Amino acid sequence: MISESTIIKAKQYTKKLLVSLGSKYLFHNWNHTQEVVNVSEELGIICGLSEIELSLLKLAAYFHDTGHIKSYNEHEEVSAKIAEEWLEIRGVAKSEIEIVKSLILSTKLSSPCVTIMQKVLHDADLSHIGTLDMEKRANALRKEWEQLFQSKYSDKEWLCLQISFLKNLKFLTVPAKNKYNSIVKNHINLMEQKLSELD
Repeated sequence: MISESTIIKAKQYTKKLLVSLGSKYLFHNWNHTQEVVNVSEELGIICGLSEIELSLLKLAAYFHDTGHIKSYNEHEEVSAKIAEEWLEIRGVAKSEIEIVKSLILSTKLSSPCVTIMQKVLHDADLSHIGTLDMEKRANALRKEWEQLFQSKYSDKEWLCLQISFLKNLKFLTVPAKNKYNSIVKNHINLMEQKLSELD
């Protein structure tokens, strides 16, 4: 059983790591992690997860982006390793650590989500695309890429990238589909309208 004390300490530890990334991380930051934790818990409760499953889900959500301190493109693998080392020191059972690691690794977009817990974390990590301020979040990511990788996109290129991204992503749990799908559809329609105006 994961104690509440362990979760609180994990929150403090991961916040310290994510804050250390600095101001260039405008999207993958502590605010995003807090949102993923909260949405994970919300969706997990609706999906009927047990108390222990919710605790493991919370831990995975706190750690899921910490790997950015060492790697951007492979941050999921690094995040899983950071979580494993931290949890081992605190005497968390190996079987529970493996679940946390599998959850973190499932947030990689190319990874299949098999368990309901993986699907919940997947949906929570992408929940920003189903919010009314999705465009603001997307622009934060655009700025993050510009500052970290000098990646410059024209407005047309960025709209095309975002439209493709939204059309190819799917929420996996029923509550996420119910909550976000119609909003995502509206975002796509608005972006396609903006794109047509640029042509």
